[in-house]
Amino acid sequence: MIGIALAIVAAAAPARTQTLDSPAFTAFYQATDAICPTATLRLISPADLDGRQEDFIGTLSYSQRRRLAAVNRAGPLCAGRDGLSCPTNATLHAFIKRGLLADFAAAACAGGPPD
Repeated sequence: MIGIALAIVAAAAPARTQTLDSPAFTAFYQATDAICPTATLRLISPADLDGRQEDFIGTLSYSQRRRLAAVNRAGPLCAGRDGLSCPTNATLHAFIKRGLLADFAAAACAGGPPD
């Protein structure tokens, strides 16, 4: 009986949403709003953003990927944290540090509106 009550409470509790809220994300959505305002990428989910980041990183040269990896602090910053909001924000920050944000914004816009 207690198990059923706990299941009901868990089902009734609101789901925790992940948010993309950082200076790096603000820079990203401002860049995409300027390029493709109808895509509304400011509403992108962490999972969709992660996929677009992985696709973009796959287009970089080996040396660009190495330089990006050297400044991407997602691993240490996000260790022990669930979800993708932390690593996607950290990766955006790394794009900024390596001068790749404009290129990533263009690539993200090419992917169309978020799912």
